[in-house]
Amino acid sequence: MGKGLSHFTEGVSAVFTRMSHALKPGAPLAFTYHHNTLEAYYPIAVSILDAGLTCTASIPCPAEMGGSIHISGTGSSIIDTVFVCRSTGRIPRRWIVDTSAEMANLVHEDLEQLRQGNVKPTQGDMRCITYGHLIRLSIWRLRQSWQRERPTDEKITMVAECVQALGGLKGVEVHLKSDLLQAPRLQWMVAQDEEDVLSAAGISYRKTRRAERIAGFDQAPDFIVPSEFNPHVVIEAKITEDDGTARDKVTRAQHLASLSLAREVSGGAGFEVIACISGRGFGVRREDMRKLLYATRGKVFTFRTMDKLIEYSRLKEFKSE
Repeated sequence: MGKGLSHFTEGVSAVFTRMSHALKPGAPLAFTYHHNTLEAYYPIAVSILDAGLTCTASIPCPAEMGGSIHISGTGSSIIDTVFVCRSTGRIPRRWIVDTSAEMANLVHEDLEQLRQGNVKPTQGDMRCITYGHLIRLSIWRLRQSWQRERPTDEKITMVAECVQALGGLKGVEVHLKSDLLQAPRLQWMVAQDEEDVLSAAGISYRKTRRAERIAGFDQAPDFIVPSEFNPHVVIEAKITEDDGTARDKVTRAQHLASLSLAREVSGGAGFEVIACISGRGFGVRREDMRKLLYATRGKVFTFRTMDKLIEYSRLKEFKSE
């Protein structure tokens, strides 16, 4: 009720201002931010300026959203922007550009670096990377004349006008035609591969929604075969570059295995637990993989082995002839 963009801006501004007071001169304030609409970045610019800081770098990095099955098949981005802010310091001159074409060159360089890291940016990712540069450069242009005492709505408008003066998203995308053609339009995750395999085999399944409550499960698995009313196979899917997130997924698989065993002990029917995983996060700790293999009784599949998903699991029992 009444908590719109201005309310959000004022809250973030107050936090950033307190943090800036605790910084030593020239020390960085770094944070990540991600949103699929440009307007949601305006409060960040206002807050940085209110705190007496400037943005010295905007760095794209793969985010944990990459592991969400809920953005599979959507135009959402999985790239966060790391904003690095300081009260004083130096910035490479080539990062301070004046035209949309020059900004497009910076976006192109970011895309190439992501590709070198085995990340395949989509058009949505390109959009969020561009947002980061637009906000960074708007802060740079507004910093000297900024007046913190202005009304919040007026400050948001000033940022929006500066973004448009820089060309906005469309102005930059005009110079990124080859990258746009090269980039896929949608995100397709490991869970989408699972769905393709299950659908091609004619297997009935239930794909759960984010935070959905399913009877018999304190945390709903990503897929239940053939249905939540008669679970014979449950599947957990995750892509992650972070070992902490990977460890959380391992813990979930262990919990599902314990739940299945408890059903069997009480005279009911258990279910098979399958994990479909990808990303560097699962390769950091060998002990985590050992636990995952034990919990699933070896039923761990990756992109490379997805074609074996049905053949080497109980899923073959539900395959249509």
